[in-house]
Amino acid sequence: MVEDEEEAEEQDYIRTIREMDEGTSDGLILLDRDKRVKYVGAILGELVGLRQQYAEGQNIGDACKDSGLAGTCIDLTESVLGSLGAT
Repeated sequence: MVEDEEEAEEQDYIRTIREMDEGTSDGLILLDRDKRVKYVGAILGELVGLRQQYAEGQNIGDACKDSGLAGTCIDLTESVLGSLGAT
C-alpha cells in the first residue's frame, strides 16, 4: 500500500515538472536518488539530444552522450542529497 502511495506521489510530482517544462525555456532534467532519469524536458532534450522515451529509467551516465553534462548532473544530485542528509 505504501509503495502505491509513493508511486502515485512520484507520478504527481513528474506531472507537475512536465507542466512547468511546458511553460519555461529552461532545460530541465529530473533524476532520482540513484541518478536514474525520471524526466527529460523538451528544451534539454533538443539541446543535447537526450530523449525521454530512451533515457527514462537509465542511469544518467549511460543515457547521456555528453559526459560533461552527465557528470554535472551526478555532482548536483549528490550535492542536493548531501544537503538533505540523504546520502
